[in-house]
Amino acid sequence: MEYSMLAFALSLAASAASPQGGPSFDCAKAKTAVEKMICADQELSMLDWTSADYYRKAGETMSGAKSCLLDDQRAWLAKLRNACKDKACLKRVYLDRLAELVNVQPARMDGEPMALPRRPYFVGIIPPTDRPPDSMESNPASAPALAVTGKLTQEEGGYMLHASGKQYDLMSWYFDPHVMDQTNAAMVEPKARFTVSGRAGKNSASGRTYFEPRRCIYIHQQPL
Repeated sequence: MEYSMLAFALSLAASAASPQGGPSFDCAKAKTAVEKMICADQELSMLDWTSADYYRKAGETMSGAKSCLLDDQRAWLAKLRNACKDKACLKRVYLDRLAELVNVQPARMDGEPMALPRRPYFVGIIPPTDRPPDSMESNPASAPALAVTGKLTQEEGGYMLHASGKQYDLMSWYFDPHVMDQTNAAMVEPKARFTVSGRAGKNSASGRTYFEPRRCIYIHQQPL
């Protein structure tokens, strides 16, 4: 799949796949202005249903990280979709979300293709480990947010993100095999760059900052 020219199947076939031919939720129970706007517009209804379907299928692809994906979906709804005031905003936000999730679909859908915006897209999620921190690791409960873009390499025990002369450890105690294969394949491209987001930890012995493995770690690839 050529991700620099992102496309996905969004057509009447997608609308027909919805049991009600509408959005992913029951319009009879719509309460917010955003929900009512979606229910009143066929295009937005189709985008909502397709977005929900992509989210569900992404959970199948990244089955070991469903709780992290749910957190991400809730944040997207609260901070982006539900902040929209008009159709143009909703359409932009939905297309952006579909572009973010297209790479973690189990299979391409059939239908009339529609171009998606070029934006960072999910490669995978590393779910939290239940291993307690050792004496040299900082307290995960107070870990601040961390997002870094750089080159990703595979190292013993996980991955390493290289950015601006610094190195950040990504300790993958569990990684879906499909996601690992996808990440490794993406890393083959010399120009590939990844944005990793999560929480920051610090090793007191080495002074090195790492992505806290007891919190969700999200990996996006930058479009080439």
